[in-house]
Amino acid sequence: MPKPKQPKSKTKTTDRALIGLDALARRPGTKIHRPVLIVCEGKKTEQIYLNALRQYYRLSTIDLHIHGEGAGPLEVVERALELMAERRKIVRKERDLRPYAEIWCVFDREAANEPVGYREALQLAAQHNIALAVSNPAFEYWYLLHFVETSRAFQNADEVKAELCKPNCLPGYQKQKNVFNLIHERTDTAHDRAERLYERHPDRERDPHPNPSTLIYRLVAGIIAMARF
Repeated sequence: MPKPKQPKSKTKTTDRALIGLDALARRPGTKIHRPVLIVCEGKKTEQIYLNALRQYYRLSTIDLHIHGEGAGPLEVVERALELMAERRKIVRKERDLRPYAEIWCVFDREAANEPVGYREALQLAAQHNIALAVSNPAFEYWYLLHFVETSRAFQNADEVKAELCKPNCLPGYQKQKNVFNLIHERTDTAHDRAERLYERHPDRERDPHPNPSTLIYRLVAGIIAMARF
């Protein structure tokens, strides 16, 4: 079967990227998965990990978008809505494409200091059925759970990183380093710990993202489930 031709009309860079994902998914021998959008804060940690996870499972229909450095939770959710609208416009022109089946936003809660627009982001996401993978205080808590199970509250992200750098975890950890291959075999353990600690957290009823907690486990589980479909 010949490869699908790229449209000749001038298309925005974002549009070309979205079209390319589904075009790749339609190649012979490639599984067809539901298109999923993930929008992250402008931080390297989440991007590196999720890119590695996507590549490991060869999921071309996951569109990972990193919003600008310094973007807050509200800006991340708003960007997700913009990309969702752009996708719908493309779908109307490209009959072989489909709208996003799932949309995820990934950002940090940052302990007691709520980021600007945090509450508004939660409300806006709920209104548009956008799933949130929030970590409190930081994404590195997900990494930490691959090695230890701890429910103690952290003052900030630096405390989590200090714990992560201990000899029994990831000594010498650097934020922009790809550690996927070092932790991947422990993913099931981290998932079970994250789920158990979240469900048992005494503050969960009044705060959907208590300290410490991470809902990254839900996103990771969804990605793995897609790969096994």
